Amino acid sequence: MGKNIGLAALVLLLVGGMIWQSVYIKRATDELTDSLMQVRTALEQGDADTAQQKADEFNALWEQEKSTYEAFFEHKEVDTISAKAQSLSALCTGSTLPQALSLTDEMLVYLDHIYCIDRLSWENIF
Repeated sequence: MGKNIGLAALVLLLVGGMIWQSVYIKRATDELTDSLMQVRTALEQGDADTAQQKADEFNALWEQEKSTYEAFFEHKEVDTISAKAQSLSALCTGSTLPQALSLTDEMLVYLDHIYCIDRLSWENIF
């Protein structure tokens, strides 16, 4: 009887942890995506100063979330976002806005990919 209760408690802890991780990653991904979309909007409008400010805000937010992402996901994807985030601020100048826009789109794809590999779906189960 005691083994069954212990096993049930362990299963509940595991399921609870999975749910917490999913909710946390969804919230963090939404915040990071919203921040990058602000950068993208400024770049599309040709406003280099605002784009650089928003890129710096994204970098600060990414630095807060990076360690959690490293704990949950493969480092290759996290390192790629980190490298691109460092380049983004430098590219937010008048002559390199198209490259910054391209970099922003790449980071959006990586963030979406990270979220997709974490969520509970049939593709991830089987």
